Amino acid sequence: MSEHSRFSPSAAHRWMRCSFSITAPPDDRGSQYADDGTRMHEAAAKLLTGERDWLTTTGLSSEEIDVVSEYVDRVKEAAEGGELYVEQRVDFSDTLGQEGCFGTVDALIVKGDTLRILDLKTGRGVRVEPEDNEQLMLYALGALEVHGLVHDLRFVELTIVQPRLDNVSSWLVSVEHLQEFGEKARAVVAQINDGVLDYAPSEKACRFCTLKATCPALQQQVAEVTAAEFEDLTTVSPPQLADLFARVGMVEDWCKAIRQAVFDELAAGRDVPGYKLVEGRKGARQWADAAAAEAALKGMRLKQDEMYEMKLISPATAEKRRKGGLIGDRQWSKLETLITQKDGGPSVAPADDPRPAISLAAKPEDFEALA
Repeated sequence: MSEHSRFSPSAAHRWMRCSFSITAPPDDRGSQYADDGTRMHEAAAKLLTGERDWLTTTGLSSEEIDVVSEYVDRVKEAAEGGELYVEQRVDFSDTLGQEGCFGTVDALIVKGDTLRILDLKTGRGVRVEPEDNEQLMLYALGALEVHGLVHDLRFVELTIVQPRLDNVSSWLVSVEHLQEFGEKARAVVAQINDGVLDYAPSEKACRFCTLKATCPALQQQVAEVTAAEFEDLTTVSPPQLADLFARVGMVEDWCKAIRQAVFDELAAGRDVPGYKLVEGRKGARQWADAAAAEAALKGMRLKQDEMYEMKLISPATAEKRRKGGLIGDRQWSKLETLITQKDGGPSVAPADDPRPAISLAAKPEDFEALA
């Protein structure tokens, strides 16, 4: 099996925008989030291939099982009447004109004249959208090279399933549009291979780039934002404010990268003038031996309510009991009438966000009761 080329599909959103980012070293630090995501993907694949008993031995939490179950249900629903391929490797080396360009599709479905790709995202930090998603578009082009030979495919539907953000969104695109994208991607790869590298910092391109802390172009962008030619934000016009706000995330990411770079230097034993590593805030206290602590407390003749804390389960936990069969549908209907939920607080979002806009400005009718 050939090794991955440096043109990683998961980083395509970066190297297609900022070709210099191709020189960034990979982030090999890993994380618990990445490990958890891998386990959930493995569980989903096992379930979709019929190994139902495997889910109970994965060590997944009940919340993680809910994430996997929602994704599996979505895939099964989409696959009805079609051909389902799970964890299928796709090669798009010919599309990019570069050897070793491949990836693995979580779920691929061929149904009628449409090829469908469903991608499980287990994160809860950044909402992922399918529209113009470079990674999924490259996967689709690789899949078309195989399935397009035996099926008359005219459309591709890309779907993101991100249960932790209640995000299930799809984008339907023509095969011709994807092929045009493939030509653009091929041109970028050729330019990079010719040694023509350009800086093009942006929030999306820079978010996971390991060069953030030392990138001169990003530093220049940050300087332009933080050294704006005004002293009072109340004098800034709405268009100017919108331009500044669009770059806030990029500035914040740059600040985080600087903090991480300083930490990494100090952790490696190298000097950073004016700073040192110290012990952070201690964690919460807990019993080193819970059984011994319980026995000791019983010996003190404490009452049950003085030793143990008991609280009512939450609506979310009750719903899990329903899914597990402990609560029936009719019983759940009664419980639903007892559930309340606070509205979400106002937050700023891009104009194309699917949620409706809200207004906090007072309206004349709001004062009628005071008349």
